[in-house]
Amino acid sequence: MKTLLAPGLCLALLFASCTTDSTDDALYNTSNTPQAAEVTPFFLRIGSGPANANNVYDYTGELYNEILDDAIANSTGTGVSNVVTDVNTAATSNSAFTAISLGYTGITTTTVSWVISNSSNDQTIINSTGASTRGKQELSDFVDLMEALPNRTYDEGYDAIAAFEHDIINDSTLNSLDKRIILSATSIARYSLYRTFNNGGDKSWTKHKTGVYGGITGADASTAKGVTTGVSSSLAQ
Repeated sequence: MKTLLAPGLCLALLFASCTTDSTDDALYNTSNTPQAAEVTPFFLRIGSGPANANNVYDYTGELYNEILDDAIANSTGTGVSNVVTDVNTAATSNSAFTAISLGYTGITTTTVSWVISNSSNDQTIINSTGASTRGKQELSDFVDLMEALPNRTYDEGYDAIAAFEHDIINDSTLNSLDKRIILSATSIARYSLYRTFNNGGDKSWTKHKTGVYGGITGADASTAKGVTTGVSSSLAQ
């Protein structure tokens, strides 16, 4: 069980621990967007790591990496059923995850298999969410951005994602569900990019892209399911 939290995650959990996972839409109120979001996103970067303090859903990416590590370390197999069991076990044993997942009922092999089978058709995944028309367009734009990330340095990739997040945070035409899905996905992508470039992590960006698609699918229901569906989809890919 992990109990030591990075500063960005602690800040997010200060808010999230006061809500249920089903009400985490309340974390985003465009009328209360922090003034810091008006400056260049890079300004709030914490050291050289993957965090972006502008994104209130930044903790989803941090939890994605933590639970991915735990599931790999305690793997019982590579089949979808094994992976889902391993990820649910790792998640419910993580104190930071349980703080944002009141009422969490786990994920199913059916959902993860569906994400994997549609990983080459991102529009099907995007269209399956409850995001608004504009929200779906922004998700499509982000998928296009992800396609270019393997050809960039880590810093260039980080800055591209953070700049995209800056625009999403300050877009008053997007609703709370749009922002939850998009900003959870961008956070998972940002932390996955860090994993790809640093610390001897998994070098397969294709697997992590599938993890982002899982994050989109899961975040349609809650941030907790965004994390675990993302991790499971990446591992079972």
